[in-house]
Amino acid sequence: MKFPRATRQQLLDQQARICVVDPLGVWWGLRAAADGAAPGYPVVVFGGRHADVPIAEDMGNLLGRLVGTRHTACVVDLSELGSSTARRRFMAAFAGALYEANAHPLHLVLDEADLWAPQRPRPEGMTLLGLIEEIVRRGRVRGFIPWLITQRPAVVHKDVLSQADVLIMMKLTSSQDREAVGRWIEGQGDRADGRRILAELPRLPRGEGYVWAPSDAMLERVAFPAIRTYDSSRTPRRGEQVDTPGRLAEVDRSAQQKRCPIQRTCGSNATGGATHAGKRPAIGGNTAGEVNRRSRCTREGSRNGSAETPPQGHPGRSPRRAGILSRRPLRWHLPWRRRTAQARARGTVRVRPQPQQGRGPASGRGAAPMARAIRPEQGQPERQG
Repeated sequence: MKFPRATRQQLLDQQARICVVDPLGVWWGLRAAADGAAPGYPVVVFGGRHADVPIAEDMGNLLGRLVGTRHTACVVDLSELGSSTARRRFMAAFAGALYEANAHPLHLVLDEADLWAPQRPRPEGMTLLGLIEEIVRRGRVRGFIPWLITQRPAVVHKDVLSQADVLIMMKLTSSQDREAVGRWIEGQGDRADGRRILAELPRLPRGEGYVWAPSDAMLERVAFPAIRTYDSSRTPRRGEQVDTPGRLAEVDRSAQQKRCPIQRTCGSNATGGATHAGKRPAIGGNTAGEVNRRSRCTREGSRNGSAETPPQGHPGRSPRRAGILSRRPLRWHLPWRRRTAQARARGTVRVRPQPQQGRGPASGRGAAPMARAIRPEQGQPERQG
């Protein structure tokens, strides 16, 4: 279950639309040559430590629509999103928006496919599993050409694995993984050839594998050529200091900023993380992160004498419905707190009723309570019956 590096280079040479979902942060090496001294392919990197455009957890929907409507080669690096829950949440929004927006041939490469389509999904991962299965099973009519990459075929959901038309098998040592490949062979290939290949998989040398396409009557053992791009996924040796490539392929940043709404949402920082920190859903057309960013700019600007204009939202809606988050906590908006604030603004403060003088707690039970109103402009409180 591999996607040979030579194959991805052929797709880039053909200027095909390709989107790589990278949870490990290792595909940015496509931007440099193998020796690191020459540039590689001008692939746009979204997110990660080598990002051209930074992304955040709540940008999956926006990025899915962008990739689905543009003719570009890109890497979606999810390595800096933090937790696996954040990556799954991003991928669910990204996959859903991409499925709706895409209409032309797109090579969708899902690295570590067992993360997106696990054999035993958690309850919060069922939505993502359904979207991946929809893309793999019915995405052909929308132009999807999915590639699933995994080192553990045994832990990939079988409803997704069974939809593969072509199988590229490289070295597999685990018996459970070979059994998962064997079940695919029983459904689509010849069993005799399958038993022979499964017996050879543990001893395959590096760079060699089997390409099996039953619909095209193709079964070959192939020695894939060496890659021409920087090997950013290589395991460093003991005591070795990994060097960063000296030159990366240039990406037209000015054109990206003009047509990329993600760049405008995140700000102009193209090397660090996203500048907004909101993780709540969009409110009134503005993401909570964007509103928080503008609110922060307003507070900082007010100290310096200049403030950014906050978002106004819909003129006929209240501030919270229009997308402007109040700086006060939500409990401040309870009715009794609001009435108290209005009373203070008028100059009248209502206090708790007190029993009449000369009466105990029991004797004052049926008596009418007395309320006191204090006006700041007067020295003495006045009685009210």
